[in-house]
Amino acid sequence: MFEIDLKSGDVVARHRPEDGGNGAFNDCTADLDGNVYVYSARLSTVYRLHAGRFESWKEIDTSITGGLNRLRAEIDRLLLGGWTEMDSNGDQQLGHISIVRFADKSVSRIGNTPLAHVDGLEPDGAGGYTVTD
Repeated sequence: MFEIDLKSGDVVARHRPEDGGNGAFNDCTADLDGNVYVYSARLSTVYRLHAGRFESWKEIDTSITGGLNRLRAEIDRLLLGGWTEMDSNGDQQLGHISIVRFADKSVSRIGNTPLAHVDGLEPDGAGGYTVTD
């Protein structure tokens, strides 16, 4: 992951997972405190950049969330948009929207029905979300 100075456009830092390998990072989001979250598909882990320090923040059990493609930070939680999930027959099905609460890093889901290969996830202004596939 590259950290870029927005005024100059210069790369000011490069971040990798602890093992030094490719992060296979997919999507990023920032919370209201300026923490940046990215997902490593290779390591099934959400990383956080906080006060200049890049570290593993939450290992994700993809048997619960499915494979992830979208992150969105909200006031008290991080939304995880699922791309695919394997059913009991080993077949791919559509993804879900999962939640990681900032307070305790507990994981849950919004609903139980697979809904899309979640690529975009934006609040609709009426208490729901617009989801793109």
